[in-house]
Order: sequence, then C-alpha cells, then structure tokens
Amino acid sequence: MAPHHHPKHSYHTISVGHIPHHKVMKMLKTGTLNLTADDLAGNHHQLHLHPESHAKAHRAKQARRGVRLHMTHHEIKHNALHGSGIFDSIKNFFDENGTKILDSVAAVGKVIAPEFAPAIDVGRKLARNITGKGVPKSKEEIHKQRLANLAKARAALHHAKGGSFAAAGY
Repeated sequence: MAPHHHPKHSYHTISVGHIPHHKVMKMLKTGTLNLTADDLAGNHHQLHLHPESHAKAHRAKQARRGVRLHMTHHEIKHNALHGSGIFDSIKNFFDENGTKILDSVAAVGKVIAPEFAPAIDVGRKLARNITGKGVPKSKEEIHKQRLANLAKARAALHHAKGGSFAAAGY
C-alpha cells in the first residue's frame, strides 16, 4: 500500500479503521494516539501524518500490530481542521458552536479576573487565528453588509412613508 502524499503539506495519508472516541479525546489531551491492530485495520478514517509517524503506522499496519503515535500539535490541528474522519464529530460541534464557546470563555474570564483582560483578548485573538472562529469580516464583506443594511433601511422608510424614493430624494 503506497502512501498518499499531500502535495501542499508534508503529510502522508493512511487509512485506518474506526477509532473509539475515548482514544481521540486522550490524543487531544496528551498528543498520544494508541492504536491497536484492529484500530489500524480497515478504511473508515484517514489520518494525515508527518512522514516519520506515517512510516511507523504503516509498518504496524502491515505487521498487523498496534502502534503508539506521538502526534505533534501541527498533525492534530491539520487532522482536526480537515475533518479527517476521527475528528469529524469534534470538528462539526466546534464549527457550529466555536465562536459562542470562545467568546463566552473570554467574557467569563474578564469577569472573574479583570486584571487579565488584555491577556484574555490576546488569547482570544490567537484562538481566532488558529481556529478561524470569530474572524472579523474583510473590509469588502463589511462594505457589502453596510450597503445591504442601508438598502433595507431605505426600503423600510419607503414602506413606512408610503411614497417613492424619487420623491424623497433617493
């Protein structure tokens, strides 16, 4: 089985079977992913690994034995952001709730420890950059939104007055 090399990054893809949720959670906490021979068998998920980790997992899969992978935070982030199977449920939850969660944590932190508000803002900005959650809109998006809001306001004014925009100077 030849490794699939991701051309944009230095990751290789390996197919693995179903990985239990508790192993994924442990990996998120510790960076260690313990896979049994059964976990490695099958094609349920795709893991994107650095070449060294991929070679280790590939050898274990071929030998039908387990492996302990020490994943870097880059590997974890890459797999999580690309929805590579084992992270799908976590990624989907975060996609739906990430901004609310991060903003809530920041707000609570500022109430509990107002003296750390500047550090909390820096942390939130860092989380925003890493996750893409709560990223401010581009200037073009903001401009489009303002134009749309202006058009809605004009339409509401027009409707309220019962007149035409031409008569109102629009």
